[in-house]
Amino acid sequence: MLETFLQIIGGFAILSFFGYIIPQFVIIFSKPLDLHSRYGSGWTFVTGGSSGIGEAFAKKVAKMRFNVAILGQNEERLNRVEKEIKEYSPEFKTLAIKADLSGDPVQLTENIMKQLDGKDVSIMFFNAGINVFE
Repeated sequence: MLETFLQIIGGFAILSFFGYIIPQFVIIFSKPLDLHSRYGSGWTFVTGGSSGIGEAFAKKVAKMRFNVAILGQNEERLNRVEKEIKEYSPEFKTLAIKADLSGDPVQLTENIMKQLDGKDVSIMFFNAGINVFE
């Protein structure tokens, strides 16, 4: 009985080990994802792109040869991020869209769509959020 129990525990340990190690090998030896060859040279739309994860993502896709439209609430930070992206990717376009997501959603959507009109948006990265205080 104890021997059977230990065999079952050992089997689970081995499965857990291989369940961890095999994906690690796939990650290590797989070729990096080339978004440009997959989606073309269109635009990437990033909400929350004026700071944090959104800013980092916007800069990363700009380095991958995408035009970038960043949406944020703070105009000063938007302009800073736009300037930084243009410095190391001057051949690609950058568009900063100032918007407050806590406003009227219909008007907000219309405003954003008007600014993105005619742009081939290939990737959308939704990273914005709002805080609700009582």
